[in-house]
Amino acid sequence: MKNIISIFSGQSFNVLIPDPMTVKIEDIAHALSLLCRANGHFNRFYSVAEHSVNCCKEASARGYDKTIQLCCLLHDASEAYICDIPRPIKGQAYMENEDRLEKAILMALAPHCINLFFAEQALWRTVDDTMLYWEFENYFKNDVKPNPIPDNGQTLHIALSSQIRPFEDVQNEFLALYEELVND
Repeated sequence: MKNIISIFSGQSFNVLIPDPMTVKIEDIAHALSLLCRANGHFNRFYSVAEHSVNCCKEASARGYDKTIQLCCLLHDASEAYICDIPRPIKGQAYMENEDRLEKAILMALAPHCINLFFAEQALWRTVDDTMLYWEFENYFKNDVKPNPIPDNGQTLHIALSSQIRPFEDVQNEFLALYEELVND
């Protein structure tokens, strides 16, 4: 049982040697919809899945193609297996595991995105950073903010609500966006 975790679908998943055949979008959407961003330190529940959905919508609003939108939707998918670790403490070992997981996830769910995911990181990371900036502005009670994005890139192109959404709604929206983007 070394390196194995149990996942929502009832399967076992090897987090250190991930097999793309064991990756399921339903497992990812479910886990991320129940996993709170910022290790739960926001002033409301805001899931990694909702963050990912918002990143996907922001990429669409910026006119990015559907492949980049899919990259935005899946950019934190590895956290369904290894949790959300705050950026300041993500070390080399974590990053290596995350890289292996990202490759397995993309191989299973979006093989056409693998090269683009890594080649176009600047695009989806800018969207991710923009969303992070908005999240800090709206969900923290203190003055701590991430570093501003150059060229005023922290401006959102979509309107976001601070309403708490049921995890099932976010999970279903995540799955619907995925289906729309891969079947288009």
